[in-house]
Amino acid sequence: MAQRILALEFADDRVEVLIPSQPLKVAEENEISLKIHFPGLSTMESKQSAEGYPLGVDGGDQQLPILRHGDGSAYFKFVPLALGKLELFVIGSFPDAGIFRTRVTFDVGPPDRPPAIFHIGGLTPADNRASMDESRCMGRLGYRQDLGCIQLFIEPRVDASIDAGTPPQTRHINPQALYDGTPQVIAIPSQLVHFKVRSDGHVIDLDENTGMITPVNPGSALIEATYFGVTDHACVMVTRGMSDSVSSRCEGLHPLEPDSFYAFRVIVKDTGGNPLSNVKVSVADEPNPAQIAHTDETGLVSFQLSTVTRFILLKVTADGYREEKMHMTMLPVALIKHPFAITLWRPSEQRPY
Repeated sequence: MAQRILALEFADDRVEVLIPSQPLKVAEENEISLKIHFPGLSTMESKQSAEGYPLGVDGGDQQLPILRHGDGSAYFKFVPLALGKLELFVIGSFPDAGIFRTRVTFDVGPPDRPPAIFHIGGLTPADNRASMDESRCMGRLGYRQDLGCIQLFIEPRVDASIDAGTPPQTRHINPQALYDGTPQVIAIPSQLVHFKVRSDGHVIDLDENTGMITPVNPGSALIEATYFGVTDHACVMVTRGMSDSVSSRCEGLHPLEPDSFYAFRVIVKDTGGNPLSNVKVSVADEPNPAQIAHTDETGLVSFQLSTVTRFILLKVTADGYREEKMHMTMLPVALIKHPFAITLWRPSEQRPY
């Protein structure tokens, strides 16, 4: 028996998507009513689009099963992933090869719950939880969840002859949130955020409507942003040009990270790579008194250092070896993967440097 080939046919008038009178809730499942005028539609596919998402909203491609209430009326559920005006493109097929397509625009507002995470200061809107940390200041224990870092230049051109009229560099504050139950990061319009700026002098201008930051004078400014009861901070560090050093990181405007402790380990070996035991090691977090301990049989020794420690003086002394002494700038704890290695040299051994 010959198979009957069905020709695809657009049948956009077979389904109506009914737009609710109230705004939808972002990052939550919303129910949308349908009027279906032809039998056989069981599922649809959708794509979300919004301003600022040229390739579509991340995570917005969703399968939408057709659901029914007890009275037989049809509906579907979907999770909006952008605030403001959201366009939903929906397509579905019928058993007779009829294709239904439509585009509908919804107003989407915040849910009635605070976000799990709220950050400001990202270079661009983050696309996942890990990339949200790219806006954070680096502290002793890794990325600081309580403070973002932004650096701006008043004269971004290195060579002024290229364009003597270059305006100051600007930057969007990029508020963004992550809600429990939704892996996608939600960009938050600046109009929904309450801002406060603190600085010593006139360092920046912040347009609270657009979220644009403009540097004015060298220095640092602290931006405080609150969204649905969750507050975040960002330190804006402004220098005259790209080669100028940062004089302040908002130390006087925002508390330093909590003073907790971690293990700082040192391993001591001779020039042959053999561990040295019973070596005296001194670690001084000046002006505090030095901690003194001796290496064990594996050449290891451990000290408790504060997370706010930035510099130490390290001294290593052993009979028959030259003393080693060095001032160290401490790396963030997250970057310290191995014990700090020290090699001791005998007076008769020639050092290569």
